[in-house]
Amino acid sequence: MVGAFAEMIMPSQKAKVIASAAGVVQPEISVSVKVFRYDPVLSEQGWDTYACTVPGHLSISQMLTSIQETQDGSLSFRRSGALCGLSVNGRPILADSCRVVDFVCGDSDSLTMSIEPLPGHDVIRDLVVATDSFENRSLSAKSWARTADRIGHRTMQGVVMGTMDISTSVNLRGVAAMSSPQLAQSWSDSLPYDGKYLGPAVCAQLWRRYLDPRTSEKARTDIMKTLESEGGLWNETDIAAIGRHGAEGHALAKTLYDCRAELLRLNKFTGKHGRHVKWFSRTVKMFGDVNETILPAMVSGPFGMIANGRQVLRMMTGFTRTGGPMLRDKQALFMPPASIGKMPPLVKLPARNHHEVVAIFNELDKRF
Repeated sequence: MVGAFAEMIMPSQKAKVIASAAGVVQPEISVSVKVFRYDPVLSEQGWDTYACTVPGHLSISQMLTSIQETQDGSLSFRRSGALCGLSVNGRPILADSCRVVDFVCGDSDSLTMSIEPLPGHDVIRDLVVATDSFENRSLSAKSWARTADRIGHRTMQGVVMGTMDISTSVNLRGVAAMSSPQLAQSWSDSLPYDGKYLGPAVCAQLWRRYLDPRTSEKARTDIMKTLESEGGLWNETDIAAIGRHGAEGHALAKTLYDCRAELLRLNKFTGKHGRHVKWFSRTVKMFGDVNETILPAMVSGPFGMIANGRQVLRMMTGFTRTGGPMLRDKQALFMPPASIGKMPPLVKLPARNHHEVVAIFNELDKRF
C-alpha cells in the first residue's frame, strides 16, 4: 500500500512511459496567450498577451496560475469549481477541466490562444464574472420546489417520508443535469443580447420542476406560463447551437426541445410559433417543400399580411433585392416577365414521389 502511494506521488519511469503513451502526458508547447483585462477602479478594459511554455496536458486554469505566479500577479480568475468558466477561443468551458493542448490554434511554430470572461455575465475584474444575473433570473422565474400535499410512507424507524419510483427519479436526474448552470447560460447565443431572456439553464430547471410529480398543479401552470411568456423559452433563437457543446450541451438541447414541444401541445399549436410549426408541416405534406408564400401568410394572419402589404406587393411585382446585380432588380420596370417567379405561387402542384414525404411526416408526427 505504501508502494502504491509512493508510485502516485512520484511515478516510476515505467509509469511515465505508460502515461505518455496513453496521451495523458503531453510535451511542452510554447503558446502566446491573449487575455482579456478589466480594471473596475479605472473602468478600463483591454488585452494583455503573455508568452509561456507549459506542458500540453495542463489545464487552462493551471496555465493561468503559471502566468499569475511568474509574469503578472494582478491577473484575476477563478481556479476551479462550477464558477471557473471561461471563453477560450470563443468556446465556453470550465477552466479546470480542459487541457491547453486541446485549445491552441495556429501553426506549431506560432500557437495562440484567446481567453475572455463568460458571455452573458457581468465582469467583476479580468476573467472573474458575477453570478448574480443567473441567481436573479432563477429567483424571478421561481425555480424552487413548490410541492403539493401527498401521502407519505412510514419507514421502519417510524419516520414518515415521501417516495418516488426509480425510473421517475432517474429521468428527473437526467433533466437539466449540468455541472455548471452558469456555464450552460453562456452556451446561448441569445442571452448576451436579450436582457429579458431567462437563459437555457433556468428554463431547463423550470422544465424539471414541471416534470417532477411532487410539484403542485398550480406551480405547474405557473411554470408553463413563465416559459411561454416574454423572456421564456421562445426567446432562445437557436437551440441547435447549445447542442454543440459536448454531451451536456446535447442533453440540455434535448431538454429544451422537449419543453418546446410540450408548450406547443398545451397551447394547441396556436400563437405565432404554433402556427409556424403547423403550416410548415402542412405545406411540406401538401407540396413536398415549404411554400414561402403560404407560410408567412398563415403565421402572421390577416392583420399581419395587411401590415406587411407593401413588402408583399414588392415581392409579387419583383421590386425587391434578391442578392443579384442591382440592374436585375430594375428589369421589372421594362420587362415585366422578369418579375415572375420571385414570389412562390399560392397554388402549387404536388412534388414527385410526394407520398414518401407524407409517409416520413406521418411517421414522425401524426398531428398534421
